[in-house]
Amino acid sequence: MKQLFYFLAVAVAAMLTSCSSNEEELWIEANGSGRYESTMDLSGIYPFILMGLNSEPEEEGEEKDPFTKMMEGLLQSESVDTLIRFSDMVARELEKEGKNLDMLLDSLESVDINEAGITEAEKEANLKLFREMTNIQLRMQVKKSESLFKITTINTFDDIAEFKQGGNFMETMMGMDDYAAMGGQSEMMEDVLGAQTQFALSGKTLNVSRRGQDMSDMSEEDKQQLQMVEGMLGDEPYRLTIHFPGKVKKKLNSKYATRLDNETVVIEIPREDLKNPDMKLDLGIKFKGLK
Repeated sequence: MKQLFYFLAVAVAAMLTSCSSNEEELWIEANGSGRYESTMDLSGIYPFILMGLNSEPEEEGEEKDPFTKMMEGLLQSESVDTLIRFSDMVARELEKEGKNLDMLLDSLESVDINEAGITEAEKEANLKLFREMTNIQLRMQVKKSESLFKITTINTFDDIAEFKQGGNFMETMMGMDDYAAMGGQSEMMEDVLGAQTQFALSGKTLNVSRRGQDMSDMSEEDKQQLQMVEGMLGDEPYRLTIHFPGKVKKKLNSKYATRLDNETVVIEIPREDLKNPDMKLDLGIKFKGLK
């Protein structure tokens, strides 16, 4: 199974630095709630993932966790288009122990930081991660005959003012044993994730920011791995589409942004710009319709 996480880790790092075959979409409703979706097209590496899964021997006495079993089953299916709720997966496992999600949350909230040897900030971070995980939906699309493999993470939120892009599937994966066991890839992902698109609401202005990826501290081995996978994934630009609840101001102060219609803005950044550490996106989008 480490083959799977190896290819996924390097592929996602490649897409987060260059965002090849990566599209994001954000919907904001009049009451401030909304939905965020990020689709990663991993079709270019799908055959290699299958090769790794089929060639990796089972370790004697190895007990796979439910997520690993699910991923293996989906990836080796002939055709799949399914929506997975992480809260359902967690609930099923808890039910085996006579517990439920509320009980687990209560136990996390009642943790004594002194006994656990953690700080208050670490405790809050664990609670935040738990809430984000249970809110994540994952759409998996697999079609062997077409070498199709796509992952879409879907995050819903109640208040755009509090929404952060951070609660996505691949960041959650970084805490998993199989993923962490890869060592160098974990460090590579931590560097890459620092250059992701950020959102902040100020009044009726949505501020969208992003920085180019600084790869100067990345090891030569990591750079070679990224270049290899980038070649498989293609050369598409990063694309973010934002749907607003009302009219958007016509003037947008960024060469990367275009007003598609009165209520929709598209941000498109070429791959080469995303790999330039001097690239800066600081876009303030004024809009109407928020109540």
